[in-house]
Amino acid sequence: MLPKTEPEIDQFIAAFEAGTLPKARWTHAAHLLTGACYVHMLGEAAATDRMRTCVRRYNEAVGGKNTETSGYHETITIAWIKLLAKLLRETGPIERAAFAHLAVQRFETDRGILQRHYDFDLIHSVDARKRNGSRPPSLRSTDSGLRLSIIPPWRRQPNTRLRRCATSFATTNTSTTSSIHPRSLTPNTTAS
Repeated sequence: MLPKTEPEIDQFIAAFEAGTLPKARWTHAAHLLTGACYVHMLGEAAATDRMRTCVRRYNEAVGGKNTETSGYHETITIAWIKLLAKLLRETGPIERAAFAHLAVQRFETDRGILQRHYDFDLIHSVDARKRNGSRPPSLRSTDSGLRLSIIPPWRRQPNTRLRRCATSFATTNTSTTSSIHPRSLTPNTTAS
């Protein structure tokens, strides 16, 4: 459960920064809440520095490692801070707790937002994960992200790369009884 009031948020962030926050509480929503609070309090550049330092330290405090394949990810951290900073600019004056909850509400369920900005191979590369290895978006600028993120998932266009793969799969696997419908990308179990 996420903190709701200013004092609860202060306690949550203090526990995170001290490495005493239980690992089970460090969820995607907790990352968003913390990043939003940092952006609100410090601005984009300082929020990036604080998040970088604290996430790396927290990972190690709870027994994790920051390696080339796990732990802290520079490009993802910078992308999220940029998206949170853009949300704050578009929102205007707002209290920290209200902004943190707005950010969680806006982004918590939008798990595909980075896929709309970064090619899969780029975001999963060792270079993109490393400190000083941050990569700019390869598909779409993070400055355009908020307009896309508020479109409900059921109204978004499917990824054209996936649609091409699904179409190719469906046409090359006509002998099976289960194929993928290229438009919905859901199993279509019609008999052949």
